Amino acid sequence: MLEFLGFIALIAIIFGVSFGAALAGFIKFVVIGIGVCAIIGIVMELLKSKKGAIFVAVASLLAVLLGVYMINDDYGKRINSCGELNVRYPQVHVNCMTDAMEKHNAAVNSGWGYIIAGGIVGATSLSKISEGEKNSKKH
Repeated sequence: MLEFLGFIALIAIIFGVSFGAALAGFIKFVVIGIGVCAIIGIVMELLKSKKGAIFVAVASLLAVLLGVYMINDDYGKRINSCGELNVRYPQVHVNCMTDAMEKHNAAVNSGWGYIIAGGIVGATSLSKISEGEKNSKKH
């Protein structure tokens, strides 16, 4: 247990964050890893049947479309919402602009994640569907 806490403290020192932030980041990393493994298992189970493969193909297409929508996030619209704060409250305006930029970057990064994951899973499901059609033509 002490080795684990030392490892987390080392991560905190290397990245220049607090121990709590490093611990929270490590826990998020572990939870996301477990979630990804669970999703891979569910997709593999769904790919065993043709209906499941079709469902995965449709879901991956929707994920890709959502990713494209998120990548095309309107940055100007986010920035324009901060325009009225410029004269009266300059610090609030700066905070609003920074927050808008961070939300835009988060949307774009999440969009790329959806596109990449949806594309890989979609190609796998389409491969499974075409494999099923080839086997049915042989019989």
